[in-house]
Amino acid sequence: MSKAVTSVTQIGNNLSNVSDTVDELVNPVEGVLNEQDCYALKTALTEMLVNAIEHGNLGITFEEKKMALESNSFGKLLVEKLAKAEQYGREVVVTFSRNESSVTYVIRDQGLGFDPSKLPDLDDPESMWLENGRGIQISKALVDEVRYNQTGNEVTLVKYLSGQPVESAAV
Repeated sequence: MSKAVTSVTQIGNNLSNVSDTVDELVNPVEGVLNEQDCYALKTALTEMLVNAIEHGNLGITFEEKKMALESNSFGKLLVEKLAKAEQYGREVVVTFSRNESSVTYVIRDQGLGFDPSKLPDLDDPESMWLENGRGIQISKALVDEVRYNQTGNEVTLVKYLSGQPVESAAV
């Protein structure tokens, strides 16, 4: 393949649309990546899109989500945040690009951003049992690069293409 391919996808704040959007985003590389890498990519994209909607566009903090999950009221929190005028109509924009050596997804929300250096330390035994706060770390383990812009409202995921034909790739 000599020419780069690029597309842009927009998704609103409805979490039920994430799965279909992820399928659409990974579809162009399903014949290029093996099944295991496609699954890893789908998982990483799902985590990042959910984060962009919940924490970015809806402004749900780590503590708010933690408390809502503990009290079994997360659905109520989502409804409240979706009803707020400042969050209404926000979208997440995903730019997909593919070249001979990699696929790249740039996910940008319309939130205020965050400082990725302040993520929970998953080596801390207390953090290991948290109900939330592991999505970024999971994504880092599943793709080759995870980078944030300075504001923290845009994440770039990169998956390198191995060059192996799907038929001979180890799964």
